Amino acid sequence: MWIFLLILKWIFIILGILLGLALLFTALILCVPVRYRAAGDNHEKIQYSFKVSWLLSIVAVKKKKDSEQIVFSVFGIPIKRMGNEKPVKKNVVKSEKEKEPEPLQDNKEETGEPVLAAQEEKKEQRKDKKKRTFFRTKKAKKMKSKKHFSFQGLSSIMKCVKQNKKLLKRLYREIKELVKYLAPKKVRGTFAFGTGDPSSTGLVTGLISLFPIAYQEGVLVTPDFEEKRLDADFFVKGRMRVIYFLRLFLRLYQDKELKRMWKQIHRLKKEAF
Repeated sequence: MWIFLLILKWIFIILGILLGLALLFTALILCVPVRYRAAGDNHEKIQYSFKVSWLLSIVAVKKKKDSEQIVFSVFGIPIKRMGNEKPVKKNVVKSEKEKEPEPLQDNKEETGEPVLAAQEEKKEQRKDKKKRTFFRTKKAKKMKSKKHFSFQGLSSIMKCVKQNKKLLKRLYREIKELVKYLAPKKVRGTFAFGTGDPSSTGLVTGLISLFPIAYQEGVLVTPDFEEKRLDADFFVKGRMRVIYFLRLFLRLYQDKELKRMWKQIHRLKKEAF
């Protein structure tokens, strides 16, 4: 009997350890932030680098400026590489024996040209057929869309928007908070530009001034009213937690008004098509 109790005791101990590890891993996923940073410039050519890491860079996805590869690593060990390195061009000099003899010009004129002309003619015929099929399909889609349009459907959509005005405002606030949460916490950069025309340069400067990022500390925007140029370099850094997205999903999933509006949209879609 005591052997059975001892085995049962060890089974519960192992199950408790596994449950504790599962809870710890879940808490790490939800609460430990995913950090990201990116940098780039276009002084000589456009170059950029980025890194997305989690839990002290145990899991990371990164790309260096001098490489075209995106590397996924665990504990610093590369697991998967996406993209290819830039191939290094090597000058290979063939010996006289390896060089292929050039075919005679007479043979090209006698046998090559008729075959090439027939192939080109077939290619042109296939291209014309594809173009005709494409324009016919496009015209049919336009006719179909015009056929299904109705003012009754438009009025139903406007009615749905009016009925869910408060919900749409709440969704707008949620999207605004989400963008604010995802925005980088640190931003540094310089942006010098010029269109060559003082009036258009001033217009672009006014448009840039509408965005709050232009007023952040560490960001310098310099318009050039004399020359046409574009020089930029930037560095951004931020973080996000999975628990924020989980809470957002649960709030939206439990919202009864959102479910009702979704059913209305689905019904309007069926009526329209």
